Amino acid sequence: MAVENTRIEKAFIDPTKCIGCGACILHCPAQAIYMMPRWVSYVNQEKCMGCGKCVELCHRNAPSLYQTNK
Repeated sequence: MAVENTRIEKAFIDPTKCIGCGACILHCPAQAIYMMPRWVSYVNQEKCMGCGKCVELCHRNAPSLYQTNK
């Protein structure tokens, strides 16, 4: 029996671009984004659905989606 290799997207926030405005936290439907010390957002990969809402709304282009194996 072959194991299916499913690719899914997850969000990552570049700490060098994040200014800690919190917009991604407020709009994340999975509540997967948290504020870390020094006002930088962090994505909990276990909760992230890869919907891309954070990528769409960030005016600093801090979040991005990457592909990972499920």
